[in-house]
Amino acid sequence: MLKPRKLYYFQWKADDVLTQDIRTDIRRDKLDIILRILEVGNTPVKKTHILYKAGINFYQLSRYLDLLLKTGMMEEVDTPFVGYRTTEKGRVLMNLFNSSDLQASVTNSGGVSTQRSITNARQSLGPERIY
Repeated sequence: MLKPRKLYYFQWKADDVLTQDIRTDIRRDKLDIILRILEVGNTPVKKTHILYKAGINFYQLSRYLDLLLKTGMMEEVDTPFVGYRTTEKGRVLMNLFNSSDLQASVTNSGGVSTQRSITNARQSLGPERIY
């Protein structure tokens, strides 16, 4: 007769899912993905590392990486390995949006709230579609 076993596997998987860094169940817009790629690229990283840490597929990575390279926010490096790194222009963009997210209720000198300008920037980029 078989001995009944305790099902620790399901408890472990549930804890693993709860401690994940990237929220895969939430739909992100283009700006969130771009900021995540720039954040990952603070140190030289390979394409696959960007792919996994940003939580995107290879098709999306190719599109966003081309965009960031053309705009000068990321650069390709050859040492110590072939990879990508965020430039100063990319760091400025990261700091701009990260600080404005924290101070969303503060209004600028024009009287327009920072939250409204963030929303307008995200709407101009359009929603992220995964095919």
